[in-house]
Amino acid sequence: MAIVTRAAPARILGLRDKGHLGVGADGDVALYDRVDVDGTECRCSRFASCRRALARVRHLVKGGRWVLREGKIVEEVRGRTFYVAPGHDRALERELRDYFERTYTVAFDNYALDDDDVPLGEVIPCERRAANASS
Repeated sequence: MAIVTRAAPARILGLRDKGHLGVGADGDVALYDRVDVDGTECRCSRFASCRRALARVRHLVKGGRWVLREGKIVEEVRGRTFYVAPGHDRALERELRDYFERTYTVAFDNYALDDDDVPLGEVIPCERRAANASS
């Protein structure tokens, strides 16, 4: 479960300090109660039961600090916001602006965020890959 929900996404996004508990990792750990609210133990063969159990974090450590113990918040820890800033063809902006003006009620410029709008923001670099490339 940890590989599918944590390690694989971190690897795909190139986040070297996420998705593992090795040296240099952020130290984010979530522990779940394997017993569902109806008393049944979570097993992979019972997906619905597992899904409900995994929706309830019992203990949470973020950046090496306890945030949740026995399901109760013990400290608020502000996390980073990861985002991408892909390059684009500036020549398309005029066409996009026209499209937004005809189609949306929110102006094109309202979608842009300044660095100040994303506290603790961290850009994930974008790389062009061939459609069939593997990592």
